[in-house]
Amino acid sequence: MKKKQKFKRLQHTLMIAFLVLSVTPLTLLATFFLSSHTSDLKEQSTNHMASLRDNKKEQLLNYFNSLRQDVDAFASSELATNSGGRFYGLVGAYAQLGEIPEETRKLLRERYLNQGFANANSGIRKYSGNYSMAFDRYNRPYREYLKRSQFDEVLLVNMSGDVVYAASQSDSLAENLLSSKWKSTTEGKAFSEIQGKTEAWLKGKVEQRKLTGDGSTNTTKPIVFTDFVSSGDDGKTAWFATAITQNDYLHSYVLFRLSDKKMIEMLSRDSQDNFVTTLLVGEDHNLRNPSGDDNANKLFSQAIDEALGGETGVGSFTNFDNTQVLSAYTPVVIMGYKWGLVLELPEVYAYARIDQLEKIFFVVMVSAIILVILASHMLSNSITSPLLRLTWAAEQVSAGDMEQEIAFTDRKDEIGRLATSFARMQRSISDKIALIKEQNAKLEENLALIKQKNNELKQADKMKDDFLATTSHELRTPLHGMVGMAESMLAGTEGNNIEQHKNQLQMIISSGQRLSGLVDDLLDYHKMRYGELDLQLEAVDTASAVRLVIELSSHLIGNKPVRIINQMPIDLPLVKADEQRLEQVLYTWLVTPLSTQMKVKSSSMVSSETI
Repeated sequence: MKKKQKFKRLQHTLMIAFLVLSVTPLTLLATFFLSSHTSDLKEQSTNHMASLRDNKKEQLLNYFNSLRQDVDAFASSELATNSGGRFYGLVGAYAQLGEIPEETRKLLRERYLNQGFANANSGIRKYSGNYSMAFDRYNRPYREYLKRSQFDEVLLVNMSGDVVYAASQSDSLAENLLSSKWKSTTEGKAFSEIQGKTEAWLKGKVEQRKLTGDGSTNTTKPIVFTDFVSSGDDGKTAWFATAITQNDYLHSYVLFRLSDKKMIEMLSRDSQDNFVTTLLVGEDHNLRNPSGDDNANKLFSQAIDEALGGETGVGSFTNFDNTQVLSAYTPVVIMGYKWGLVLELPEVYAYARIDQLEKIFFVVMVSAIILVILASHMLSNSITSPLLRLTWAAEQVSAGDMEQEIAFTDRKDEIGRLATSFARMQRSISDKIALIKEQNAKLEENLALIKQKNNELKQADKMKDDFLATTSHELRTPLHGMVGMAESMLAGTEGNNIEQHKNQLQMIISSGQRLSGLVDDLLDYHKMRYGELDLQLEAVDTASAVRLVIELSSHLIGNKPVRIINQMPIDLPLVKADEQRLEQVLYTWLVTPLSTQMKVKSSSMVSSETI
């Protein structure tokens, strides 16, 4: 059984080609678009974090510059000089109290903290003096100042280190900041530092005045800032300290307490991104703006180390709680203290737009590929479907269905031209087949006629053979009679006939025998056609046979310019042959019409085969 040949579907090849030609550039363009936009979004996120970092740094610097200016302005204000004068105000009134026993100080501090100084004064009236009047005069303005400032406490300290006034009912009232109890505290350190710097500043102005006669060039009054430290449940606090002077004359000192809550509030003000965390870390790796549990442990991360090392930048890091974040960091120097400002944004939020873009890209690419596949299928089907129908129609036509309808001949494109060509080919084949059928019919008629003529020829040929056989038989009997009579005459009248008559009788006998031989030839021909001829083999003298044939044929020459020359040797050996058939062959060959001289020669080589 012949195996059916399988063909590849052209539609599959076209679909693959369309997909490759469509999806490849689409993928390249989409990948380039995604890569470029991802890079842009990362750059935007980086620039955004850098901008936030710079803004926070500027806010922080402006904030502390504002606090410094506020401290300097307050120390030069009328409230400060009036309340902090060495011989008047709260400082002067406190000096008039003289030496207060420790028990009285404790009682005064407890009643002041719980009831206010007005109520506490009733129990210690002999120690109050003018202090009560000064307190009533300046307490309200101090409290009003605290309401509108960033500070939550103001301490007025005399030159000996005694806290003569605390605006927020601090437990340091009537305490000496140089004592062993307070010297190691933040406010004690701030007072010791500002006391030393102020003395050095005033001494410098005096020396400058002696040298130049003018001490106004060194007008910047020293201001001391202590870094934030933990103060119990109230979080962390820092202290500003400066001197109250008038005409380069030192009266007292004023200390301002700053809570980290104010700074945290400032840093979170105008924050547009709730996911960005701002860290202010000191060189001790402790937060300066703690929130919640951040105050408990020291913070360590690469971004913090970079910031404290003086580097500025933006990058992806693992923060202190092992979260991948986008960090913007920079060092910040606040009044001599080096902090690291670090802004952290979790990468899940920093690159949220990138993730969203990738999801959109994936959805769009999948949708585009599906559309391309559908379009490729429709396009390839629009090309291969007509071709398949034309192929099926061509196969039907090749199978002999000349009535098969060829579709798409009305189309104006290449497929329409192909369908029209198929239709024309179908019509041409149909016409050719009709013509061949017509010619075959004529050929069959001619073959029938030829067959009839052949039968007639065979019948005529048979009739001819029958006629020849009959005629031969009819001629053979009288010829034999004539030859017999001539032989009898030749034998019976040998003595009475002359030589000429003998020759003539001999000629009659020879011619009769020849005619008889011809008749026998006709009969032999008839036998040969039907396979009935028999050969009589015997020893034959070739020379005698040649001479006899020449004698019988000599009368045929007549006046023709032809000679028959016999050069056959007489001593040729005998040959085994049918003498009659040999003579027939020689005679046929000899009597052939010749126009030139003919020589008959005999070879001495004799074959043993039968002639």
